[in-house]
Amino acid sequence: MTPVEEKEIKGITLKNVLWLISSTVTVVASVLLTYSSLSSKIDSFMIKQGGEDAIQNMKLQILEKKNEELMDLMHSMQEKK
Repeated sequence: MTPVEEKEIKGITLKNVLWLISSTVTVVASVLLTYSSLSSKIDSFMIKQGGEDAIQNMKLQILEKKNEELMDLMHSMQEKK
């Protein structure tokens, strides 16, 4: 240990403070990286889900239109009888 690290203030050494700071920085960095990763995954999921919702809505509109056409065709066939 260097002479500066050997100085104590009521039982707290500079070495202990530096260890505490480096440990805290490591934990904060880990939390930030995890948050960033989760945030990007959630964003990509939301984009994917939005695209799938749009596709489902288009399919539903097409089916509704086809249903109306079939209903019209059925009514016209019943009128001809």
